[in-house]
Amino acid sequence: MRDHLAPEAPNDHSATPRPGQRRRLIELDVECIAAPGRLADLDAAIAQCDAAIANRPAHGDSAWTSLATARDLLAGRRARLRERKRITKDGEIVIEKPHHPGANAHRTRPLRFVVD
Repeated sequence: MRDHLAPEAPNDHSATPRPGQRRRLIELDVECIAAPGRLADLDAAIAQCDAAIANRPAHGDSAWTSLATARDLLAGRRARLRERKRITKDGEIVIEKPHHPGANAHRTRPLRFVVD
């Protein structure tokens, strides 16, 4: 008999959140979306950040700047992942892909710690 206890809040976030709780939930959700690191995942996480920042409360909670910072960090990761086009002096278009060592890559520097 637990009638004297208040019922637990449902998991659909329908209960009124405490100040800052909504922002933290959004940050956690954004981190989960962006975790795989693919362009589509980063785009989805950035879009969610933009939507949350656009709909943030008007009372001026300064903690929302951390969500804006997370959005900027995700945008930086996205910018480093995409291919870049550059034009040479001869007018040729060169596509620079992000660095990813291949299967035959070798270390140019010896290992720091060697265990025998």
